[in-house]
Amino acid sequence: MEQKKIRRYVSPVFFVMLAVSLVMWWLTQLGRDYSGVEIPVVVKVEGNIFEVECYASGSGYKLASHRLLEPTEVEVAFDELSIMASPVRQGWGIVDPATLATAIARRVHDVKVERVGAVPEILLRGRY
Repeated sequence: MEQKKIRRYVSPVFFVMLAVSLVMWWLTQLGRDYSGVEIPVVVKVEGNIFEVECYASGSGYKLASHRLLEPTEVEVAFDELSIMASPVRQGWGIVDPATLATAIARRVHDVKVERVGAVPEILLRGRY
């Protein structure tokens, strides 16, 4: 009995049009430019593999593809980074976030990398 009342007031065409309008709204929102979006990036530094959060700006389509579709992986050489010896753990180093952001920005071209989040200590393997 109640289903007949609901069908009388709301037709299936209404739900189809609602879904179409939501998809169109979502696509228009992706067309805008965004800044400060967190993108996870897997970084490989000569045997050390770690993940950092990069804060990037760019088109919504490109940011969404980095965040949802394709995992971003970059390889960085020790020579490109500024590394200090860790005061706590011997044989480990602390990577300067600014040099890491610059190295990642050189490899990720479709969005602008503004900065990186917390960077873990890496094993130096006799480098310093």
